[in-house]
Order: sequence, then C-alpha cells, then structure tokens
Amino acid sequence: MDIIIEMRDRPGRPILLIERKNPPHGWALPGGFVDVGERLERAAVREAGEEVSLEVQLKALLGCYSDPTRDPRGHTSARCM
Repeated sequence: MDIIIEMRDRPGRPILLIERKNPPHGWALPGGFVDVGERLERAAVREAGEEVSLEVQLKALLGCYSDPTRDPRGHTSARCM
C-alpha cells in the first residue's frame, strides 16, 4: 500500500517521499503491507507512523488494486492511492 502524505504546514503543500533502502531503490511514496484482517484505512495510518513517524488523518482512499501478481515481491493484499 502506498500513502500520499500532503504536508499542509509547508508552503505549496508538498507530498512526502522516502528514499528506498531496499530494491527497487529510488524515491517512493511511503507505505507498506496490510496485515491479514486489517482494514486498509487502519493500515495506512499505521504505516505512516512506522515509515515516517507521523500521525496522519486519512482523507480518502483514491484507488485500490488487488491483483495478486501486481507486485513481484509477492501478494501484498491491496494498493490504495
């Protein structure tokens, strides 16, 4: 799951990116995996805390993609943007 975190307290309201330590390397939206039985909304808030140490308020789910073969690392439940 990827999370779009808008920095409302910054001029221009930039979007937060992280630099990935593991492949695929580069800049990415923060995010992670949804636990079995976990709601996507809860997972997004939890992952924001784990990935970038921020408490966030979820505004919306923009899109969810659940094809088990979409991620080469394995089935990742769903991707919401």
